[in-house]
Amino acid sequence: MRTNNGDLPPSAWLHGGGPLPASADELDPAGQVPFPELFARRSILLAPTEFSATAPLKVAARSFPIRAATMPGFSTAMIPALRLDYGEVNRRVALLAGLLERAAGCDLLFRHPGGEAALHLDLRHRPAHASGGSSRSPASPATCRRGGLHRPVRGERPGEPSRSAGLLPVQLGDEVVLYRVEENRASRSPPAARPPRRRPSGWRREPAYGNLAELASASSRRSG
Repeated sequence: MRTNNGDLPPSAWLHGGGPLPASADELDPAGQVPFPELFARRSILLAPTEFSATAPLKVAARSFPIRAATMPGFSTAMIPALRLDYGEVNRRVALLAGLLERAAGCDLLFRHPGGEAALHLDLRHRPAHASGGSSRSPASPATCRRGGLHRPVRGERPGEPSRSAGLLPVQLGDEVVLYRVEENRASRSPPAARPPRRRPSGWRREPAYGNLAELASASSRRSG
């Protein structure tokens, strides 16, 4: 809970209409409904949540015939994206997924205040996954507001290290920090760069956070 794709809380509230409370703290604890009961009573769910709920809803869809649209970080600025032609979005995403499926690598050039940074991503051995933001059948939760392409870049075959390497600029607050990527892991800043004052959240608790997990489309948190 309170993390991207973390477990859902045990229960939720069903709103009966009228003004919404300003905070969940104002809700009556006695009115809570266990999520399994909610899933059994509602077949279509919208999740305009602060954190992404896509993963736990996909797990729930294995047991309940639900369709869900997740919208993490939702804001009023993103409303125009909901008017997109998702049939066309899916068509384009499927077309790009076919191209990405045949790709062995991807070369990215980032421009940042300190200059440029080049990064090569190893795309061998893993399938492309198209996420067009459409949920046309039960058991298929989708992230709404944009289409996406996902191609993991882990390179985990034994004896065959990942070829992902280069420099990755990361925006941390008001500064841009360069991380050196070697064998798909963001290991350290290059000698010429100023050491970062902080690392991405959870780095020390979970070293896997330094692993580059996927190449994906940018989430359009400001759509319009």
